[in-house]
Amino acid sequence: MIKKICIIRDDRLGDLILTLPVIETLKEKHALSITLLASSTNQILANRTKLFQKVYVFEKGIINQFKLILNMRKEKFDWVVNCSPFKNRFYKLFIPANNKISSLFLSRYKKTHIIKKLIIHWFLKKFFNHIEVIERYEGRMNNNIIHQTEIVLKLFNKIGFNLGSPKGYEYKKNSFQENKLVVIHLSNSWLEGERINDLDELIKSINYDTDYSIILTSEKNMHSGFNNTINGIDLFKIDEEISNNDKQKISFYHEPTLDDWIKVLDMASYVITPECGCSHVATMLNKKTIIIYDDNNFPELINQEYEPYKKEYLKLVFKKNNIVEKIMGILR
Repeated sequence: MIKKICIIRDDRLGDLILTLPVIETLKEKHALSITLLASSTNQILANRTKLFQKVYVFEKGIINQFKLILNMRKEKFDWVVNCSPFKNRFYKLFIPANNKISSLFLSRYKKTHIIKKLIIHWFLKKFFNHIEVIERYEGRMNNNIIHQTEIVLKLFNKIGFNLGSPKGYEYKKNSFQENKLVVIHLSNSWLEGERINDLDELIKSINYDTDYSIILTSEKNMHSGFNNTINGIDLFKIDEEISNNDKQKISFYHEPTLDDWIKVLDMASYVITPECGCSHVATMLNKKTIIIYDDNNFPELINQEYEPYKKEYLKLVFKKNNIVEKIMGILR
């Protein structure tokens, strides 16, 4: 009888992408029925990967979580592996399995008091067979930072799967011809300090000094701080053709679906984005990706924890690097 495992990844898109190399290796090496408990953000990608027999979706609200627990209790899992922070999502405690293991992420910014740590660990041991404590502050202080994929790998190795060293996950690419196109993702990180000026200068420089077209993509509920940047720019439609001879063309793609976003990224020669989900989607597609890290939020630490797993990319840091000069040196 095939054994059943439930993997909980009910957080951000990038976190799921960093977990996929481990899940792919797990599927290749072991005959298992793999269920994913995902956030609504991760659901679409999870279904497209074909790695999971079932995908359950976490939804906010006590009633929704109660229904989710009832449905998952019927599954009779052999293992439940929680890869995500708890963030008060205590429904995870009540999903039964023969063996349950969970990560416990402690603050990266300040040391967790020993008494608090012991109480949390004692409480979680009532519901899990093993708790893998991730001491992020101590890791930062001792320069012993663990990458998110390695954390997930460690969880699975703890319960005996011995997965070795996974390769980087590659999403099946769409059948789109690569164009002289730069995609710039309008993450809210562009809005801090003077960064919006860098963004506007970068768009202008690419538009007038290169033969690349530009597509700007937005997050959901785009911040009004981008209004001046996108003012007068035509909306992009997914069925539009991008001509390599169409100079000085800028388009704005407002809140694309994940599928359409992947299609647009897959058409690009370069993807430029602050560190966020876009950086992981682009490198998952093996695109030439320029990732810009936040100079105010421990850029080296975030890079070591969350860099795309076994993927090539260029790392830049706001303020530390002249963003416009560096990128234009590549594109010219």
